Amino acid sequence: MQISPQESDQLLRGIVIPPRPSIMLALLEAQQCNDPEPTKIADIICQDVGLSAAMLKTVNSPFFGLPQRVSSVPHAVVLLGVDNAVQLASNLALRNTLSYQGNYHVERFWDMAALDAQVTAFLATQLNLSIREQAYTFGLFQNCGIPLLLARFKHYRDTLDLAYASRNKAFTTVEMERHGTQHAAIGYLVARCWYLPDTIAQGILTHHDATLFSEPSNEISDEVRTLVALAKLAEQIAHGFLNLPRDQEWPRIGRAVLDHLHLMNDEFEDLGDAIQQMLEQQGQE
Repeated sequence: MQISPQESDQLLRGIVIPPRPSIMLALLEAQQCNDPEPTKIADIICQDVGLSAAMLKTVNSPFFGLPQRVSSVPHAVVLLGVDNAVQLASNLALRNTLSYQGNYHVERFWDMAALDAQVTAFLATQLNLSIREQAYTFGLFQNCGIPLLLARFKHYRDTLDLAYASRNKAFTTVEMERHGTQHAAIGYLVARCWYLPDTIAQGILTHHDATLFSEPSNEISDEVRTLVALAKLAEQIAHGFLNLPRDQEWPRIGRAVLDHLHLMNDEFEDLGDAIQQMLEQQGQE
């Protein structure tokens, strides 16, 4: 599934996708060297104080499950491994690129996106799926079109409230009716512009597609569906615990999501209990 250049131009009217941050390019270049040194990767990350702080906060989350608390970026790189450290730092750098200081709604959005990413990755680990890093990236960026739309449209916050409350219309349909564009398509274009993996881009584009599980397409890989399923499950659990708006799509697709992940209802409840315990622990720190 792709978006044509003509569709892209129409969807992006007045919306500018920021370029990839330079620190991400430096990290990728260092990673591509034969046997990249952890100290070099750590030195690049440490050049950005905000990125360093965000990385330490993330890896010390209970959801990351590291055997010991991390006190420095070099320590984090050693524990995570170079590839995982580069991916995490790149994700956080891209997140910062789409943050707008002083915009309360955007800052709150990224706080929730970070939690969704952690829970999505935790679920991948609990289900013995070898896509933990991809799950984290997808959980963080699945809704990355939203901050761009918040910055572009004065009343987009109202649109979000309407979309979350709608029981008869798809989330993206509400957006299209009010603004002529929608966050899943914008997020897909962001992912393509930033050279994120195709599975991440396709997941972003299709995560509100009601037919994703009921009418599987050969154009969409099983990994894409798994990433979307993990993120849907993470959102359902985390948002319920925090008394945030629930995904109105869950009553229609919840059973299909659980079936795709081969989960029975009692297993779903056990996962929910484990995540809620971690959320409580995180809130106490």
